[in-house]
Amino acid sequence: MAIQNKQAQPKQRLRLWYKGKGKVENELTQFSGTEEPPSASVLKLFNYKAIDDDKDHLIIARDDSYIDMLNIQGHGVRSLTYDQQTDLLSDYHRFLQVFLPDHKYLITPFPIDTSTQKTFWGQRYIKVSDQLRHETNPIKARQLQTQLRYIKVKQEQNILVEQQLRSEEFFLIIFGKDKESIREERDSALNTGGIALIMNQLTLAKKKEILFRINNLNTEIK
Repeated sequence: MAIQNKQAQPKQRLRLWYKGKGKVENELTQFSGTEEPPSASVLKLFNYKAIDDDKDHLIIARDDSYIDMLNIQGHGVRSLTYDQQTDLLSDYHRFLQVFLPDHKYLITPFPIDTSTQKTFWGQRYIKVSDQLRHETNPIKARQLQTQLRYIKVKQEQNILVEQQLRSEEFFLIIFGKDKESIREERDSALNTGGIALIMNQLTLAKKKEILFRINNLNTEIK
């Protein structure tokens, strides 16, 4: 995975939604990377020192407590009917009533990865180009040239998608004083999310990517 710095681009915006004891629920804090970080900013949230090397890859905070992250599946809310939206909201309210531990929601923009598509069309371009070099039939040669033009268009589209579009990813952040408690909280969240919060555990590579982006808001990952 190559990392490219783009100095001219504005800093990306991460959003943090906090729900915990002693705080106002649904408080939304935004940090653009230019102003002084607020007390609940994502930078202070992940005041960690290491990632544990066990099977769960828990994040170890500087006070020796633990942090874990779960990916939340997004919903196309605008495409749902009113009844479906109501059911989704009701299910989320039920989760808030059942899941009592302190937790946060992280919403972060990630670049759309079209590397698989670019690899496919790149290999296709090489194959068609090779066929064209050995083709003696003028009609078939024109057909191959048309295919090459089409492949170039697809590759240009893939590049534009990566340059211009971002996809938002959603994460539930949970906290625990020790490994046992945070594993219990994680299992509880996974079992009580219902249809509103369909969650999955993250791989070590994904956790590293998220932490890198949080600490390098103006750097693009490929």
